[in-house]
Amino acid sequence: MHEKIKGAEFTLIPGGSHATPAENPEMVNIRIDLWLRTHFNELVAEQMTAPRPALRKAASKKAKRSV
Repeated sequence: MHEKIKGAEFTLIPGGSHATPAENPEMVNIRIDLWLRTHFNELVAEQMTAPRPALRKAASKKAKRSV
């Protein structure tokens, strides 16, 4: 299938099955991270350093409710 999708890459994870993301999440996350850094490095860097006010508000509200 990956041959038919422009820009797609194929990674064989030894012992992988249809449940590989649950069975070996670290390997899957490493591969996704590598792909993102290869293809969207500047965007990923911006997202990692950008302030997230919406997330902070939600976390703040949740913390207040649990007190």
